[in-house]
Amino acid sequence: MKESESIRTICEALSHIRIKRTMEEIQIQDEIESQFRGSGIPYQREIKVAPRFRLDFLVEDIAVEVKKRRPARGKLISQIERYASLAIIKGVIIVLEKNTNIPKTICDKPVKIVSLNRLWGVAL
Repeated sequence: MKESESIRTICEALSHIRIKRTMEEIQIQDEIESQFRGSGIPYQREIKVAPRFRLDFLVEDIAVEVKKRRPARGKLISQIERYASLAIIKGVIIVLEKNTNIPKTICDKPVKIVSLNRLWGVAL
C-alpha cells in the first residue's frame, strides 16, 4: 500500500521534535503531543480502539506508537500486526529511540519508523 499524505504530514511534524536522551516514554509522548498541537494536527491520546488495544496516539486513521528503547523486533511486529489488523487503522507510525528493521507494510498497511536517535543527530 502507498504511504498516505497523512503519514507524510505526521512524520514531518515528528521530524521537528528534539528529545533528550534522559526522557522517559511518557515525556516523549508529551513532546509529541505538544508538536501535534503546535502543528494543528488533530489527534487522540491514549485511545482505546478495541478491547486490549490502546494506542499512544490516533491521528485520523493512523496509529502512532512510541517506544523508548529498542523493543524486541518480534514483539514489535506482533504489536503492529494487532493494530494494523483493525479496520479503522489505515497505517502505523512507530516512534523508536533506536532504529530497527521493520517491514514497510504489515497486513497490507503502510508502516513507517521515526527514529529518535536520528533526531538527536547521533550516528549509530
